[in-house]
Amino acid sequence: MLGPLLALAVVAAPQPIGPGQWVRPGDYPSAALREQRSGHTGFRLTVLPSGNPLRCEIIYYSGWKDLDKKTCRVLMKHARFKPTFGPDGAPAYFVYRSINSFWIPYGPPAKRPRPSTIDVLIMRKELPDSVEINLAITVDATGAIGDCTPYLPEGIREAKRAKRPFELMADPACSYLKQHYQPPPAVNAGGGRAIPLVQTARVGFTLNAK
Repeated sequence: MLGPLLALAVVAAPQPIGPGQWVRPGDYPSAALREQRSGHTGFRLTVLPSGNPLRCEIIYYSGWKDLDKKTCRVLMKHARFKPTFGPDGAPAYFVYRSINSFWIPYGPPAKRPRPSTIDVLIMRKELPDSVEINLAITVDATGAIGDCTPYLPEGIREAKRAKRPFELMADPACSYLKQHYQPPPAVNAGGGRAIPLVQTARVGFTLNAK
């Protein structure tokens, strides 16, 4: 079942190039390092069809302005992606969301906890296992979802443990997402005009509490 499902894929998830090198030890804000301040910053990059970032927005604040500000500044300088293609096969604008942590091992705890990466949580009576499904979606200028393609992230595509729940829950994840989730539309560089693009979303499944 997994093979045919992937064969029908029409939207590809954004592919970052060397994300582990985007934020380097020397990028840690000096005042925060001196004061042993750590934090988790959730960010959203709007990326050009070329793979270069167009805009960076903070979607989860660490509690420290200098950590959040430095996160976007560094990402705009260093983040790069392979071009992403839409259902028509043309290079597309896309959104990449993730978390940057400026972190001091064994230092004081962060002001705010690391945020969840799940966008929608679905309650089920039965589950084969704890399941999270990653989806690549097209989003029009109004924020409505069009095409939806489940995918396995890099590093676990060959894991048998991951494939079984993926086969069972990928289609329900897409169906539920289209009905209950509206991602915020992204805007271009000039005039703030909303644009259609490719985004990702993560759906989690959990058992109903008995």
